Amino acid sequence: MKIRGLGRWVEDVLGSFAKISGLAGAFLVLALSGGVAAASGQPDFGPNVFIFSPDMPQSEIQAIVNTVANQQVSNQFGTQRYALLFKPGTYGLKKDPQTGKPNPLTVPVGYYTMVAGLGQSPNDVVINGAVNAYDQCFPPSNNNNCTALVNFWRSLSNLSINLTSSGGCNGAAEFWAVSQAAPIRRVHVVGLTTLFDFCDNPHFASGGFIADSQFDSSTIINGSQQQFIVRNSKIDGWTNGGNGGTDVFFQNEMPYDPPSQDAWMEAPGVDGYAAFKVADNVTSFSGYGMGSYSFFNHIFNQDMDIFAANAFEVPTTLSPGSMHDLLTIFLSTSGTGGIQHVINGTGGSSTIANPDTPVTVVSYP
Repeated sequence: MKIRGLGRWVEDVLGSFAKISGLAGAFLVLALSGGVAAASGQPDFGPNVFIFSPDMPQSEIQAIVNTVANQQVSNQFGTQRYALLFKPGTYGLKKDPQTGKPNPLTVPVGYYTMVAGLGQSPNDVVINGAVNAYDQCFPPSNNNNCTALVNFWRSLSNLSINLTSSGGCNGAAEFWAVSQAAPIRRVHVVGLTTLFDFCDNPHFASGGFIADSQFDSSTIINGSQQQFIVRNSKIDGWTNGGNGGTDVFFQNEMPYDPPSQDAWMEAPGVDGYAAFKVADNVTSFSGYGMGSYSFFNHIFNQDMDIFAANAFEVPTTLSPGSMHDLLTIFLSTSGTGGIQHVINGTGGSSTIANPDTPVTVVSYP
């Protein structure tokens, strides 16, 4: 199905609608009031697809999302599926003009729940509040047996979140404590984001996927053992510098199309960006089987030389042999630029001089 002006993302969303509601009819944005109300001749997406509009009372939206979450947060093996969809506009108030206090919209997300904006751009839908996936707490002690290790099967896409808190630990950040099958795509977050729930214990979480997203005005916090795949995203900061961590297998591709070398510099005098960087204050880290490749050619780079100084950067104070079996490779047989060193100025270059040839460092430092 082709929807003018929204493109492939909406086609993906519609495919999800069909799976959730059992309908494959025409797409129509509906304002809901406690459920899907179909006008005459308009498709009824069923009771599990909620499409909100900015003119709905916020209390009504909050009640609906809370009702869905109350059912789905622990509903791992249930058959229910839900879509919470937001028409373009702003939801929640950073400051209520009547009270002078924040009045955020907080959307809790449980199993089998898709939360998405219906605008062409993620910034077309603005939520002043948060969209949260928290730990689940299990017996025998509900206070000390709380994790996100089975927080699966949910998604967040195509909207922006201005973190707005009404107070308390659970309002301190945008929480997305998940372990698998819980992607974030095309999301713009302004404020602190955490990928584990630090408000309880032991707050274990596994990992996830972030793509085509932007995180501003703060940093991302993740658990010590979490593995997130992140691509095509802008991140102001990330706290997992890797102290005591281990990475087993890493594959990366340098961006195809930096506009110029000057525009793609880690620091003055340091070309490009490392594919994988361990923070300078880390004292212990191990990596195994890690590779990065580049494909700079005349089509994408107008025959400009684009280089990355290193594929990997780590503290030189790591224990000898902390990094194992690293490589870079230049994939184009007619390109320019490349990767100058494998790790920290060590290892040869991968350029047009040696295309399709792995350049390796077996052990470092």
